[in-house]
Amino acid sequence: MTRLRKLFCRSLASTLFAAALVTLHPAPALANFGPHGPFFMSTAGSSEVQPVLDHFFRTTDYVSKSAAQNDPVLGARIPEKRTYTLPPSLERVQNDVDAGCDGDNLPGLIIYNPEPWDATPPEEQDDPVAAIHQGADIAHAAGCDYGTAPSSRYLFGSEPGCTYDLSQGIYTQVDWTKVELLDIQAQTLISDSCWDGGGGKQKYVDIITEVANYAHSVNPNIQIAAQVSFRLTPPDRMTEAIEAVASVADGVYFAYPVQLSDCTYCTPENWETVLKAFRGIPFFPHRVFVGDVRHMAIDSPTDTTPHLLPLDTVGRVYRWATADTFPGGTVIPPGIFTWNFYSDGSSDLSATLRLEFGYCTNNDSCFESERVPIIPQSAWARNVPSNAYGQRASHTTTKPWTLPSGGPYRLYFLIKVETAPTTTFNILYDALAYPSVFSNTLQ
Repeated sequence: MTRLRKLFCRSLASTLFAAALVTLHPAPALANFGPHGPFFMSTAGSSEVQPVLDHFFRTTDYVSKSAAQNDPVLGARIPEKRTYTLPPSLERVQNDVDAGCDGDNLPGLIIYNPEPWDATPPEEQDDPVAAIHQGADIAHAAGCDYGTAPSSRYLFGSEPGCTYDLSQGIYTQVDWTKVELLDIQAQTLISDSCWDGGGGKQKYVDIITEVANYAHSVNPNIQIAAQVSFRLTPPDRMTEAIEAVASVADGVYFAYPVQLSDCTYCTPENWETVLKAFRGIPFFPHRVFVGDVRHMAIDSPTDTTPHLLPLDTVGRVYRWATADTFPGGTVIPPGIFTWNFYSDGSSDLSATLRLEFGYCTNNDSCFESERVPIIPQSAWARNVPSNAYGQRASHTTTKPWTLPSGGPYRLYFLIKVETAPTTTFNILYDALAYPSVFSNTLQ
């Protein structure tokens, strides 16, 4: 993890300038930590936030086994060792490793999570250091990677309110050479109750710095995740706290509680805002493309009746363009460009579409002669079946594209009917049950 740590520690001043060139939607911007890091960790698995997680996920991130199972498409993108479980007891650690650590939807990383609660047996609470070591032995014997997320009370001696006593913590007693990842649960210090008047931000920075530096001194390859939580921390405060620990942590664990009734800031919009800032390069705005055929949106539309795009005429083109414009010099990073689509009709129909993504030299019209492809139609085709629900057409680019001097420019996405069936069917979009999306995932 030394390489990732260096990426995480890049100069904020220089990277904010680079991020400013590619920001396509106003959002608080954290540093751009490089093409392969840092990582984020997420257990969020509810359907309302799954599209956001899917959009911002990179192959360096960690996603819980449950979230991966809830979204098979996302699950298929997660490399080995980047799916995890959070067993609260050694018995559960054993159960998880018995299921295996290699293969689809199996955890490659077991994160032992001892807490002062009923789910952790009393003997493990009495000696969390021994329990952490025993969990490592169980996981490693089965070929799993191993992490731990001890209660803040155990790890650094947190006390009621916004105080802590490092001398009561176990962080100097654990053999960190046995551990691949440590999640530091200091998120309470940046909660509503601790931030104002409680010195929360500085205490958070002090704890993350002290524990991370000690663990890294014992095991330079250990990955350190600084935890933040949507329960009692708004997005702007999260991003400020993450910036402050970017020089010592390798990634961030985003806690998004399952019980939303207990969560003050748990909304898809807040989740998206924080991940945009964390990534530093938010690619598409929230409502992406508008224009001659309404819009496609990353968020879920509210209409119940879908809009229709008939696939009835060869050569017919449907085009969307961004509402925002972007100056010359804007860098469009490489990545996976994806169109998520839905269709009606009987099950024995299909049409062939050509897809294209690029920029307009004339923002008012963006006619064919005024469009410059970044992904040309010749490189991107998709057979679209009727009665399709949430299927995808994807194209991967390997090099960045810089918009030429001048501008400003709008970006566009279009589909062109190459072959049409004798019986018409339609693309469905812009409705609650048919949230067609055109998006980009950075490589």
